[in-house]
Amino acid sequence: MKTIKSLLLGLLVLAGTLGASSAFAQWTVGGSSSGTSIIGAGPTNLSYLGASFPCTSTFTVVDTAGSAKVTAASFTGSAVCTSIKANNLPWQISAPVGSGPWTGTVMGVNVTAAGVFNCSGNASISVTKPGGAVTLSGSLGVCAISSGSLPSSPVVQG
Repeated sequence: MKTIKSLLLGLLVLAGTLGASSAFAQWTVGGSSSGTSIIGAGPTNLSYLGASFPCTSTFTVVDTAGSAKVTAASFTGSAVCTSIKANNLPWQISAPVGSGPWTGTVMGVNVTAAGVFNCSGNASISVTKPGGAVTLSGSLGVCAISSGSLPSSPVVQG
């Protein structure tokens, strides 16, 4: 009887571990659960009330024990692009979903441009497999953001 109980307990533990795999989903940078990756530079379009501002963006993502966040963001291009400031950093990135491409949400995004706009909200992130190319998109209040394929180095994966 003791052997049967031990066997059943072992099977329950194994089943719980297998069933909980998605709860332990985490981001990696260069194959490690901790590190820093530069996303970009690459094309990113920000629109405000229908006016479009094509920019080049670069993001710094820090991954600590599989939990990722954007710690820096910069924009270049037109005068509007260079005036864009990233606020309320770091922006937390939700755990990855999927098996490649991986998707998640960048939460609490806030960008301002001197005298032009103040935009806040969440953005979707998608990371390709293989290669770790990143795309961002989302509605930030009266603004919208969408990027082209942004390289990551070291490679970001879910």
